[in-house]
Amino acid sequence: MTLIYDVSKFTHRTKCSPLHEHDCDKCMFLGQYDGHDLYFCLGREKTLIARNGPEGDYSSGSCFAQWNIPLFMAYVALRELQSSEFDRNLNASVCELLDRNNYTNPVYVRCSEGDFNALPLNVNEVVPVIQAITV
Repeated sequence: MTLIYDVSKFTHRTKCSPLHEHDCDKCMFLGQYDGHDLYFCLGREKTLIARNGPEGDYSSGSCFAQWNIPLFMAYVALRELQSSEFDRNLNASVCELLDRNNYTNPVYVRCSEGDFNALPLNVNEVVPVIQAITV
């Protein structure tokens, strides 16, 4: 399945503020995509979050970024953040998530719809998007 996304719907973290309330103090705001606030959670289980509603509606799970466009854009924004200058402690956390979800191997997913293997994201899909969102 190929993701179809519109990079013009992404707003870089330096040019916006979150739209929706988010009460986790361990999350780092990455930007917005099409009404979704994008976060990197530095909690015990490092993950990506795309919050999209006033009632706390959200998607999460970095392993789902290959199917969920807002999570894919959070993944891209995190990769872009990793390439910029930032705190070394944060860099270690980013690397932990990216290493665990580097999309070079299929990801095994268990959910209510059943068990399946997720195909990896292709780095050729990610790099041009990183270049497009870089400030």
